[in-house]
Amino acid sequence: MLSPIGDHLPEWVKHNLDHEDIKLLAEIASVSSSELAYILRGQSPPQISPRAYMEVPQTIINQLRETCKFFRELSRKIRMGMFKDKSFSRFLKEYNKVRAAVNEVDDELIRYKKAYF
Repeated sequence: MLSPIGDHLPEWVKHNLDHEDIKLLAEIASVSSSELAYILRGQSPPQISPRAYMEVPQTIINQLRETCKFFRELSRKIRMGMFKDKSFSRFLKEYNKVRAAVNEVDDELIRYKKAYF
């Protein structure tokens, strides 16, 4: 199978090789699969922060679990009619700030996944 040389090589690899072929190609080139797309474009892959985690710290996992419990309980209370008068608009104002922060995390996760996986 012939492949183009030049700017279209990364797209050709993506559309014509399956995951196992890409892993093999990365192994032959002695790079990770996530770095391969950059190398095919003639670029250096971005450096992973030396502070990057090999394992997610238990404190982060615990905080996420507690946050999940909090929002489930909050959902139950909302269903039971917890707001009166202006409290609903005040709650929405604060909740929108939380949603904005969650959206920022979502955007960073998507950007990170595209860059490294």
